[in-house]
Amino acid sequence: MSKIALQMYTMRNHTGTFSALSSTLEKLRKIGYENIQYTIPENFDTSEVKKLTEDLGIKVISSAYLNRTIVTVKMNLHVLKKAINFLKQWGQTNDL
Repeated sequence: MSKIALQMYTMRNHTGTFSALSSTLEKLRKIGYENIQYTIPENFDTSEVKKLTEDLGIKVISSAYLNRTIVTVKMNLHVLKKAINFLKQWGQTNDL
């Protein structure tokens, strides 16, 4: 497995819809990327993105999801549970 990962923020103009994300990830995989850092937009279904990346053989090795959540001044239990579920879904289980 490669230790090189692409920060998907650099692809933000090519990933605005799920279809565009799918096309972009397919192209990235074809040129050799195996790892990405990706913060999934709130309007995307995380399970669909997870299936897409798994099907393409791409691993999401980092995400800024929780960082967005932590800076929310009035963090409620629903948001916290959503953040924890998101992280667990991607295999981030340390200290949860």
